[in-house]
Amino acid sequence: MNIAFFGWVKACDPMRVGGCESVIRRLAVALSRQGHTVAVVMYGADRTHAADDFFGDGVILKYHRFFAGALRELDHLKYDVVVDAYLHKRYHAIYLAFKSWNRKKTKFFAIFMAENSNSVKHWLSNTFRPMFCRTVFAVSPSYARRLQDCGVRAVWLPPPVPDCYFTFPRRVSGRKNVVVSFLGRIDPNKGLYELSSAFEALSRESHFSLRIRGYYVPEDSESVKLHTKLQRLAGVDYSAEPHCSHLYEPSNEREVLRYLSETDILTLPYRNLRGTLQLPLLVLEGLAAGCIVMSRDVGDIAQFIGCKNLIIHDSDDLRKNVEGFSTLEAVEAKRAKIDKSALYSTFALTKVVDRLVSYL
Repeated sequence: MNIAFFGWVKACDPMRVGGCESVIRRLAVALSRQGHTVAVVMYGADRTHAADDFFGDGVILKYHRFFAGALRELDHLKYDVVVDAYLHKRYHAIYLAFKSWNRKKTKFFAIFMAENSNSVKHWLSNTFRPMFCRTVFAVSPSYARRLQDCGVRAVWLPPPVPDCYFTFPRRVSGRKNVVVSFLGRIDPNKGLYELSSAFEALSRESHFSLRIRGYYVPEDSESVKLHTKLQRLAGVDYSAEPHCSHLYEPSNEREVLRYLSETDILTLPYRNLRGTLQLPLLVLEGLAAGCIVMSRDVGDIAQFIGCKNLIIHDSDDLRKNVEGFSTLEAVEAKRAKIDKSALYSTFALTKVVDRLVSYL
C-alpha cells in the first residue's frame, strides 16, 4: 500500500522528540519495513522541502509551509491510505471536501492522540471530522470508549513500544544499590518539584542511586528555574540538555533503552498529562524494560502499572513507596510479577502495526 500520515508539523514530525511524534515515527518505519510505501506529509513547516529517506528506513518526510501545499501533495501522489493525525479546526471543512472528492480512490482514517479530556469534546464539536473517515485509531483506551459512545467508529490502537525493549538484557550485575530514575522533559507538569523533594530525602539513604535525565526548554522560565534547582540537588546524578538540541536521532532510542535497562524503579510523578499521551510511552517502555513504574493516577496510567501501592499522590508517597524496595531482592520479587508476555502481545510494535494494517 501507498500510505501517508498527514498533519501539523509540530504534532507529527518524526524528527522531533515527543510522545505523539514517536507514535507516528514508529508506525511509519514499521509499515515501511513491511514493504509499504510510507510518507509523512506535514504543513506548518518553516519551509517547503523533502527528506527522501528518513534515516535509511524508506520513510519519506514531506514538509510544507502551507496547508494548501500539503493537500496538493496528497492529491498529486494519490495515496491508497491517508491517516490524519492533527489538523487545526480552521482546515476541517477544506479537508472534508478533499476527502469527499477522493473517497472512491483513497481510504481515509484518523489517529487520535489528544492530551486532555477537553480535546475529545473539541474533536467531536466539529461534525466534519469523522465524516468519510473509515476508522478513528485512539491511542487511549478511555478515549476510544468515549468516541464509540458518541457514535464514532473508533478502535484502541495501543501506543507502540519497539520489540527490543522486551528482550534487552537487564544491567544489574556488579552493583548493590537500587537505581531510582526519572526520564523526560524538565517541566513542573512532570511532577519534578515533588520528585526533587522525595529525592532529597532518599539521598540520605545509602542503598539508593538516584538519577534524573531529560531536556529543558530555554525559552520557558519555569523549565529553566526547575533545571537550576535540580542542578543543585545533592546526591542526585542529574543531566539535562536544552530542548533546541534535542532532535531525534536513532541513537536516542538506544540511549533510552540502555538507561531503562539500568533502572530498577522508574518514577514518573506527572501532575497532569498536558503535552503527552494519556498512556505515556515512557510508562510502557519502562514496564517493557522490566522497571517498577511509579506514577500518579492520571489518564490511563493506573490501569497498566500493576497495583495500587505504585500509585503516588505527593512527594511523601513517592518516598515511602521507593523505600519499600530498598534491596535488589525486593525489586526482583516485584519485577517477577510483571506480566511481560501480556505487555508484549498488546504494546509490542510488531503487534500494534499488524492491528493497524488489519483495518487499512
